[in-house]
Amino acid sequence: MAKKHQKLKNPEACRACAACCRQFPFYDHNADGFVDRIKLLKTDRIIVEESDFVTNEGRRLYRIVLDIPCSALEFKNGKYSCKLYGTKKRPRMCSEYPYEITDWERKHCKGLNSAKPHK
Repeated sequence: MAKKHQKLKNPEACRACAACCRQFPFYDHNADGFVDRIKLLKTDRIIVEESDFVTNEGRRLYRIVLDIPCSALEFKNGKYSCKLYGTKKRPRMCSEYPYEITDWERKHCKGLNSAKPHK
């Protein structure tokens, strides 16, 4: 399912997009009804998508996206940046991103899929 520590091919594409910081995606297999409960929330800020991935136990994974931007994300002069970049306050999951590459990132991440190579 995932490849560890893949390098971004085009950080400039990341600064133009920042989808990974404008939204918070995670996956769940709905074994305890969590996805069903999320679907009941009356908001358009949560997106639930059925993924193509099935666990070894035969459970389908759902991609759940919280459409809520990170509070450290800034947008200036047409580019996104992080207020915590280069500080000790920056979360580990951010500094190691993209740690695991899912099929969704392979298809949609502009920083991974851009033609301009990282120097």
